[in-house]
Amino acid sequence: MRAALVSILRKTTGGNRPIHRHASVPAENPPPENCATLLPGPSILTGTGKHRPNPGTLFLPGLRSLPFWTAPPSPGGAEGRRRIAYGDGVVSEVVEEAEGLWENIREEYLALKGSGAREDYVNGGDGGHATLHDGKWDWHSFVRGGKVGRDDGPVASCPVSAGLLLGDVGATTAARHLFRDVPFGYAFFSALGGESSIKAHCGPMNLRLRVHLPLIVPSAGVRKEGGRDPPCGIRVGNEIREWEEGRAIVLDDSFEHEVWNETSDERVILLFDIWHPDIHPEERERIVEMFRYARKQGWIGNEK
Repeated sequence: MRAALVSILRKTTGGNRPIHRHASVPAENPPPENCATLLPGPSILTGTGKHRPNPGTLFLPGLRSLPFWTAPPSPGGAEGRRRIAYGDGVVSEVVEEAEGLWENIREEYLALKGSGAREDYVNGGDGGHATLHDGKWDWHSFVRGGKVGRDDGPVASCPVSAGLLLGDVGATTAARHLFRDVPFGYAFFSALGGESSIKAHCGPMNLRLRVHLPLIVPSAGVRKEGGRDPPCGIRVGNEIREWEEGRAIVLDDSFEHEVWNETSDERVILLFDIWHPDIHPEERERIVEMFRYARKQGWIGNEK
């Protein structure tokens, strides 16, 4: 995909914030004027023991970056207003919306699972890498690869969840900012089985933030000798967090990250991607057009 996308013409909002790389394009089928482009990106400093965003495909300079955009729970479990990185309004509203619906969303997941609906994913991750995980990892997708899922899947059978993610224009902040129509956009129920893990990796781009809404979190149980602490958790960069049911986590998956579940029970989250709040609406439109053009060229699948 990356080799194909380098053929897209440079055309950004004034050309002062290009994405990643530039090369020639077919003269007989040039990209439209409102198409963003890829230009040579910055070097990545490695070998320091510190983590920086290191996406594998696209890097947009100048975006605010932190491994986690949500603060960990207060000591003693004290309730209070969620602390969001930079006090960002979009992220704050998305978190508030998701947390306000989490019990309804969990009920929908349990009903979907109880119906015997087939999981649409059991191997791999972004890009379908079959070696990304060990154990069992199942998906029920609302959005996969930027495209809304099947009519007979969770989109139809989970109206509260679908309303949060895919509601009418203006219905929710999450829907307005959902990272869709881009091949790396996902929204799905992510069920990681017991004794399973997702290996350390970096996401493909820094254009998105990833939201985890925990629906089922296994209890710690008896920790096995030599096991990890916590026995079910996530590391992003150098930071490790545990999930807490109903309490959203927002992360930047362009940092190296990994997930593990060393308990005997399943961990389930609603995972969905939103546009990085620093990306202007015009830039979004041009990025979407860039990928639409790439699809038409047959570089990243067929345009349907």
